[in-house]
Amino acid sequence: MTNSGALRLKKAFGEALLATAAALAFAPAAQAQNWGGAVDSDWFDANNWSPATLPTALSSAYVDTLTTHPSSMRQRRRHTLLP
Repeated sequence: MTNSGALRLKKAFGEALLATAAALAFAPAAQAQNWGGAVDSDWFDANNWSPATLPTALSSAYVDTLTTHPSSMRQRRRHTLLP
């Protein structure tokens, strides 16, 4: 690789790195999700969360030890849907 090719590669890498940093800096902060267990203990029921949306990989999920303990009921639901 020539010096000019290496310089172009460095410049392209630097620009990509700068664009990524800028995108991360201005990305909206993930909203915290609070477990309430108001409906039941199903982790995947949005109505058990405040606000009423499921937590994502970017969310912070807070579970109070005094409320209904969450559990995954996905398996149970899957079985009830089968004939």
